[in-house]
Amino acid sequence: MLFSSYCILISALLASSAVMKNYTEESSKKISNFYLEKSLIELSNIYNLLKNKNNNRVTWILVSRVILLVDELSNKITEKYHKKVFKLQKFQIQHKIINLLANDSDSGLPISFYAGLEEWKTTKNAEAINEISNSYISNELDPKSILVVYNFIEFPDNYKDPLLKIKLFENMDQLNKWKETSSNKNILSGIYVLEN
Repeated sequence: MLFSSYCILISALLASSAVMKNYTEESSKKISNFYLEKSLIELSNIYNLLKNKNNNRVTWILVSRVILLVDELSNKITEKYHKKVFKLQKFQIQHKIINLLANDSDSGLPISFYAGLEEWKTTKNAEAINEISNSYISNELDPKSILVVYNFIEFPDNYKDPLLKIKLFENMDQLNKWKETSSNKNILSGIYVLEN
């Protein structure tokens, strides 16, 4: 009788252990998903605040604080696929912001933008510098906020480009065969994707 009570106790402990493990795993996934969802919402907010080339000092300070908060929230994402989803969305937002801050050339935005001038597109750099030095109230973008935003759009040194895994065709026969067998062959005529 003592032996059977002991077996029942062991069985109950094992069963409750399995239930607790399952509960803990589910709880962990839910927590990870919570942080993923909040991070994605805030990533979107970052871009929405900067779109239309917003150069308002207060907005840039807010954006920099949101970026730092997103970093903190995203570090609490624990599930592998949640992390991948976050990285994908962050990559897309970074790309949008890079395009936004590139201006209409590769030279980036002029000093007048960072000076917070409303007419930054038509203000010459010398006029912007003069405005900054003679102004009692500074509309100039906060240097720390600029640093946070530009650090956010930097790609990490250890970035692994998934395109490096893609193999191009080695010769015209392979390329032509791919074009002929593709379901999109009507739009592939000008494609030339051979290995260099």
